[in-house]
Amino acid sequence: MMVKGGGDPLAIAREQFFDALTTGEGVRCPCCGRIGRVYKRKFNSGMARVLARLVALGGEREWVNVRRLFPGVLQRGGEWARARFWLFVEPRDHRTATANPRGDWRVTPWGSQFIREGLSVPKHVYIWDNTPISFSEDTTTFHEALGSHFDVAELLGTEERVEAGR
Repeated sequence: MMVKGGGDPLAIAREQFFDALTTGEGVRCPCCGRIGRVYKRKFNSGMARVLARLVALGGEREWVNVRRLFPGVLQRGGEWARARFWLFVEPRDHRTATANPRGDWRVTPWGSQFIREGLSVPKHVYIWDNTPISFSEDTTTFHEALGSHFDVAELLGTEERVEAGR
């Protein structure tokens, strides 16, 4: 069915819906009634600390279970797992919006490079339906995200010096 002035009504509704999402507010879909929202997430110090801990416990070679990442902690949260949106970590099993059955993770080569070579990456990711749809133009490095209150060599479990922004 075409509407007056041309165009597919579903395509027009979809375009209007996604345009409205850019406001950062929840928007009701005109087709299904579901409320949708694009979330802006920052690569933060918690993600940087866990990334360093993953490197120390297994790096790119070994899968690390979240129980080893957070020993003695029952409620671990999932903020740190968002590092996957920057492709710094990967789950062993297929991850869905609601489940990561085994909880095994490892650092990707890109994640190791981010720590060791001082790479700059987008500071924010925009997420729709648990999928990254775009990144910010402003950037950060591992050391900037980590902040000044941490000893990187201690986090990595090594005496190796990691220079900021090499």
